[in-house]
Amino acid sequence: MESLGKKLLITGKGRCNITSSLPIEEFIQNVPGNGMFLYSSFNNFTNQDIIELLKKEGLHVKEERGHRVFPTTDNAKDVLNALIKLLKKANVQIKTNTKVEKILVQSGKVTGLQANINGQKQIINADKIILATGGKSYPVTGSTGDGYELAKQLGHTITTIKPSLIPLTAKKEDLELMSYNDIANLILEESTKKTTAELFKKICDLLDLGEKTYENKIGAFYTSLTKDKRFILLDDGLWDLKKNHSVKVLKIEEALEDMEELEEIEKEEQDEYEEEEEDKDIIYDENPDDDLGDDLDDYKNLVIVDEEDLDNIEP
Repeated sequence: MESLGKKLLITGKGRCNITSSLPIEEFIQNVPGNGMFLYSSFNNFTNQDIIELLKKEGLHVKEERGHRVFPTTDNAKDVLNALIKLLKKANVQIKTNTKVEKILVQSGKVTGLQANINGQKQIINADKIILATGGKSYPVTGSTGDGYELAKQLGHTITTIKPSLIPLTAKKEDLELMSYNDIANLILEESTKKTTAELFKKICDLLDLGEKTYENKIGAFYTSLTKDKRFILLDDGLWDLKKNHSVKVLKIEEALEDMEELEEIEKEEQDEYEEEEEDKDIIYDENPDDDLGDDLDDYKNLVIVDEEDLDNIEP
């Protein structure tokens, strides 16, 4: 390579996702395959150690969703410059445009390497060699897979390599088979938090939907997101994936939902109680006809007279 840090400069979409702030145990759990072998390495130089090291070089960091750590400047170049400063302080000699062809071993011990520097072979002596070549996913950044060949030359067994953390490209006809929510899930997997409008605009652009569709369906899209357990609407009005947030936040949200449900139940019980109390205040006569009969007996001998004749009636 003609310069340092080509791959570093494109990480985090040019912002450089330095590390994760998770505890080492959870950090290991998220390593694809068997991450147990990394315990000793991470315990000797932890994610917090790299953060502190960069801070000493004047690079300040911030934590974003998913426990990802970025430079506060949002510029990967600043991370690269800090690392180059550390190399210079340690008097490290940097050789660019140098291809390592072979690691030299004598009597079971590493003695150096054979390199091709600008078309000329050269032997570089060394007591120890750190093989840190990356994978095979992005050759233009230096990830050519040479490290696997060098390790194989030393007698190591190379298992079948698998791609990881590479862009996933979908055709329009594939997206048309998916729901809006599923596409929104893919968008949030690959980008930062977004408003309802930003999310649905992106979906409409991917599916070549017109402005009329956007205006007519954005309301229904918002409603569908609120009912989908994969998403969470944050206080700043931005949508994100629930899995990117701490258990504490989700527990609070679940507790609020439980409280709302409990309030509904209590209201229903109160309404039932008030109805029962109202029923108790009303006296129901099961045989109203019997009472009417009794009243009629009392009036059998009743005589109706004119008011003017009252004086002529003997008591």
